[in-house]
Amino acid sequence: MEDSTGTWQETSETIEAIVTEYFLLLFTTSNPAKIERVTDIVQAMQSMGIGVVIWDHLRLVHAALSMKIHALLGPLETEAKAMEEGIRFTWDRGISTAIFEGDSMVVYHSFTGSATPPSSIFNMISGLLVTAHNVPQAQLIPYQGQHLMKASIGTPPVDIYGVADTASNLVWTPCVPCNDYFFKQIHPLFDPKKSSTYSEIYCHSEKCQVWDEGHCSPQNSCIYSSGYVSGLSQGVLAKEKATITSTSGQAVSFDIALGCGHNNTLHSDVQATIGLGSGPLSFVSQIGSKRFSYCLLPFGTESTDPSITSKISFGNGSEVVGDGVVSTPIVDRESRHEYYVTLEGISVGDTYVPFNSSGKVSKGNMLIDSGSPALSLPPDFYDRLEVEVKKQISIDPIKNDTLLGTRLCYRTEITNENGPILTVHFEGADVELKPIQTFNRPIKRFEYYCFGITNIGGTDNEFSDSTGVYGNYVQANFLIGYDLETRIVSFKPTDCTKL
Repeated sequence: MEDSTGTWQETSETIEAIVTEYFLLLFTTSNPAKIERVTDIVQAMQSMGIGVVIWDHLRLVHAALSMKIHALLGPLETEAKAMEEGIRFTWDRGISTAIFEGDSMVVYHSFTGSATPPSSIFNMISGLLVTAHNVPQAQLIPYQGQHLMKASIGTPPVDIYGVADTASNLVWTPCVPCNDYFFKQIHPLFDPKKSSTYSEIYCHSEKCQVWDEGHCSPQNSCIYSSGYVSGLSQGVLAKEKATITSTSGQAVSFDIALGCGHNNTLHSDVQATIGLGSGPLSFVSQIGSKRFSYCLLPFGTESTDPSITSKISFGNGSEVVGDGVVSTPIVDRESRHEYYVTLEGISVGDTYVPFNSSGKVSKGNMLIDSGSPALSLPPDFYDRLEVEVKKQISIDPIKNDTLLGTRLCYRTEITNENGPILTVHFEGADVELKPIQTFNRPIKRFEYYCFGITNIGGTDNEFSDSTGVYGNYVQANFLIGYDLETRIVSFKPTDCTKL
């Protein structure tokens, strides 16, 4: 970008100064002479420069961009081009909410959709408008401690409802025919013979090779096997069209590899899974999304109001930003494609309980798992935490109940008035949990209110190395974002019933 002396500048500091000067002094009706001077310069050089500066409410500069355009654009086209580049630049920086300053109401109305863009700038901004108003998004439906993502597969499309699972790296759904051990489902099964876009993946293809547990059938089909705590799914990998909605209301389709399950032993009436991990066959990876976010409803919402649902969003526009956002780094673990973070401890009220009695914490000691209900902790940590929780609740817990076993439960509902606030201390991020997230009513026919945090030793957790699981109970009422480029997970307190 040229400064007032005609010298080309490219550093963020000088660009900030130039843009600030032009914005405050140049592009106003009170400075016609200045505008004419810039016009003369552009015509003489047969090119123009665009500068973008991103600053916060304190006017601290976060990023700057300068670019030279070898074309002669009119005032309206120049304004539109500058706005376009500014929006794309903010997206590239992971910013989804920003205030843009400009001088043309025509450009403003064009970008906000309140008016049809003039023909001179329509082609310039049409692609951006589609992207801005077409963020891929799907409905999340709470069901018995899980959160089902609604999608459609096949041609013609058939709705499926799969568990939104950040600890899984495969998309699969039960298909006909199914084995005799199959648990009766609440949703219709997918029949691949009725879809014109369905085709099996052969075992020597790249898609089959990237699935670690892929094997060959006698017919040369790629056989997958995916195990879970509650059972196993086996079937064939296939190519198929998957469709979800978007913020504009338009359908968005992707060609993906998915598992068509014919031998399923899971004890659940909803068996489909939408893997949201970072593995090559996860839904996130296959649609090319570098970020996604979701908002989960509190446990039991479907019992009080079945009509309430929430959302999961993918790609640009799904970023978690704004007041109250805290973020923690994702820790890479060898040969794993899930999201591990570091938990340092949990405060019960004002009392801090460290993860380890020794004070030493291993990086990546907590798996964020939207497909598991409870927050599960290593035995020593859980025991110390439970002792402190009991201390801060004046009500006597239920004792000697064979139905509850050793669970910490009460006959009185635990609320903000009689229960403690728990603060989860991740590396660089403190997440505050209220009783609605840490206590629930597991058995609806009984007035039991139980601690939603459990001991790994008393669960069927797959880990034996003291890795904890940050389940969906405690994720409720947070907008949670995963950025696979910056490798962070962000949390923003949100009433998910209002989205």
